[in-house]
Amino acid sequence: MILVLVALACVSSGCRKQEARERQDLDFTVCAETELPDDLRQIIEEKKLHAFQMSYTTKDHLYIVVGYGEHDRTNLCVVVEELYKTDRAIYIKTDLKTEAEMEGDISGVASGTDSNTPDGQTGTSSMYPYIVIRLPRLELPVLNVS
Repeated sequence: MILVLVALACVSSGCRKQEARERQDLDFTVCAETELPDDLRQIIEEKKLHAFQMSYTTKDHLYIVVGYGEHDRTNLCVVVEELYKTDRAIYIKTDLKTEAEMEGDISGVASGTDSNTPDGQTGTSSMYPYIVIRLPRLELPVLNVS
């Protein structure tokens, strides 16, 4: 009985160490809307009213999109806090922050610029903050780290 418990402890601790070594931070590019494939731009336009996360692949690239839905303020930025892969998946963690919270740190940041207040009108404008991250194509699922 004791031998079984010792064997289980050794196996489980070995697995944790191996998984930690497999984690690899990923280099990425934050894409402007003008850099996106037309199909992806259209999908984002259809989904942007509500929070969403999706991935989109082309022959050469993987695009990861995280959107935060409609907000009634215009000074928001989406920040990539973590982006890494293991042998099993790509993991992403983003956050929505105000420009004041950013204090000049612009790496891994995209500000949502879509507004629904027509030119010449006053009132509260809405924005649809999202970020599009481009990576070399990887054949792994994308998971959101909360």
